[in-house]
Amino acid sequence: MNPLVQSMLTQNNVPASFPFLIEIWKPSDPTNIERFVNASEDKEFEGNTFTASYFVVQPPERTETGFKDATITLSTIDQSWIVRTRTTQERYKIRFVAVIDYDDDGTEYIEALDDISFSLTNATWQETTIQFSMKFDERMNVNIPCQRLNQFVCPALF
Repeated sequence: MNPLVQSMLTQNNVPASFPFLIEIWKPSDPTNIERFVNASEDKEFEGNTFTASYFVVQPPERTETGFKDATITLSTIDQSWIVRTRTTQERYKIRFVAVIDYDDDGTEYIEALDDISFSLTNATWQETTIQFSMKFDERMNVNIPCQRLNQFVCPALF
């Protein structure tokens, strides 16, 4: 996505229903990938079929201490994501693969995106939707004990 568009979304903090192509999978089973497109009909891209779906991406909200996680809300009319989330002990991964765009003459094309992936956490559901927080870097919240360097711990530095 264009950096200007990303900046505008973050600044306005508006949910967006962009025509993204996404992949969702469990890290323990990377061959079983579910593919969705935010469109009314299925799309083909790089030899894969992306199933028509509906989802909304909420950009991260800025707080006094930094940014909250972005969220994605998926339509689950058939309750399939709720069942999957309840039955797994593992976090799903999501990758934004591409976006549908249009030429000046209105011709549709699909443009690949740079690798943008997240871990899906904190699932909440209603009757017809499921919402996940999207964690970009899970390691940022890990407290790493520090050690003071001295000639005994790291003699090469002294």
